[in-house]
Amino acid sequence: MPITRTLEANLAVRYDRYSDFGGTTNPKLTLRYQPAREIMLRGAYGSGFRAPTLSDLFLPNTRSLVDFIDPLRCPATGLPTDCEFTAARDGGNPKARPESSRQLNLGIVFEPMQAFSASVDYYQVKIDDLLTVVPLGAIQDDYQRWAPSLVVRKPPQPEYPGLPGPIDYVDQVIVNAGKLETTGIDLDVRYRFPPGDLGRFTVGLTGTYILDYKATDFTAASPGRQDPLGNGAISRWRHYATIDWSRGHWGATVAQNFQLGYAEDDPLTCNPSTGICTGSRRVGSYSVIDLQGRYTGVRNLTLAFGVRNVLDRAPPLATGGTQFQVGYEASYGDPRGRIFYGSIRWAFR
Repeated sequence: MPITRTLEANLAVRYDRYSDFGGTTNPKLTLRYQPAREIMLRGAYGSGFRAPTLSDLFLPNTRSLVDFIDPLRCPATGLPTDCEFTAARDGGNPKARPESSRQLNLGIVFEPMQAFSASVDYYQVKIDDLLTVVPLGAIQDDYQRWAPSLVVRKPPQPEYPGLPGPIDYVDQVIVNAGKLETTGIDLDVRYRFPPGDLGRFTVGLTGTYILDYKATDFTAASPGRQDPLGNGAISRWRHYATIDWSRGHWGATVAQNFQLGYAEDDPLTCNPSTGICTGSRRVGSYSVIDLQGRYTGVRNLTLAFGVRNVLDRAPPLATGGTQFQVGYEASYGDPRGRIFYGSIRWAFR
């Protein structure tokens, strides 16, 4: 929609229908304002969703024994099944709903000359109804909040009048609980040097600086409390920087993937029964250099050879990985080391 000669708007609406949980409608509005050739302002607002996966919904349920104290029966009975262990049920949940989100973006693009361009964008993302598993420690610490939906009991026992029945199981299935909110700055800068005898060089940097990252802390005594940036593999700053060279049919690119270190829970300060940690440790920054060469001297054919992680950098030590790996965080570092690869690409034109 052309509002004025320099201002235009775009409006989109999307409807999705899923057989296992229903439909969802998500609109999006974008604005683009260009008062001069060298500068442009842009903004966008919209909503989104993430549907539960098949495993979130239908992963078979299993039971296992876990450490859990029944706060209603243990003081009266002293039984091991009330004071030491009980059953927990994990797996999928057919009643899981999709996550919903809202996004806001505001940015500026500056291009004073053909060889140089820069953009800065602010983003804000809010996610509700996160698909997650409520930890046992959180259920134990805030029993009144979680028990009605996550603790299933057997019928009352005649020998213990006035008490509810023993716990049949504690639900550890996927549920919609918690929120996440993050804000940050995206940066993109590129400059193309004039061609010379050695060829043409282009440098570029794309990075993200996270201003804030808050997610519901289920282990907190206060329901809905949120942990600030620093708990988990969330880097305050990360970037991808490149130097590209081309001359005739030959070209090469040197790239750096960089992530600033982050704080994680120190396992030496964690209480194994509650899962609450009182201290943290620093995971080091992670930088990987990649190199690629290419040749395009044959029509429609591109040959490339490269090395990922040229310096054979190992990921920094991390003790709080979110996967089954021990010693590093899979979402932060790659343990495979130096990798050589080649590619052949043919374009049919």
